[in-house]
Amino acid sequence: MNRIPPVLDRALRGVHRRDRRLAVSARALAAFTAGLLGLTAAVLLDALARLPPGGRAAVQALAWAFAAAVPLLLVHAARRLRYRPDRVALQVQERTAIPAGRLINAVDLAT
Repeated sequence: MNRIPPVLDRALRGVHRRDRRLAVSARALAAFTAGLLGLTAAVLLDALARLPPGGRAAVQALAWAFAAAVPLLLVHAARRLRYRPDRVALQVQERTAIPAGRLINAVDLAT
């Protein structure tokens, strides 16, 4: 099995790192926004419905569960976006003016 030339591999890894960082930060922002909305909803629910102590404890438990789940989901999202040269080459090819199939074929031939 051949290997991808180091120059091409380095360039593809750089593109992958930037894309991964962007995707994970977008998910982190969405999770933070959802957390703020959930906290606002919990406070409004408590204020409008005048929850008994058991209801308040349930809302707090849900908030803590969500707070614990967010980092786990972000780690899962980051691990799911693993480096695959063919996938990154296809992304680069779609975003740039490289003629159809040239970069992805070069990567496929090298692997």
